[in-house]
Amino acid sequence: MSYNVNDYSKGRYLIYSDVVTDRDFEITEKLIEKLGKGNALAFYAKAFWINRKKLTLKRIIFNLKNKLSNR
Repeated sequence: MSYNVNDYSKGRYLIYSDVVTDRDFEITEKLIEKLGKGNALAFYAKAFWINRKKLTLKRIIFNLKNKLSNR
């Protein structure tokens, strides 16, 4: 993916590996925290959807047993 910047300003662009935002706003720690973290629920939903054919009850039980035994 490429993004052409006409007027580059360090105070205007926030660039992450998957997001480029271009807005008139002040960059604060709170904003960086918000844009820098992904949504955990969305991540798990996407991972579940991608692997839906690989997930079986037998495999889920096997993984849970391993997690509990390694505690």
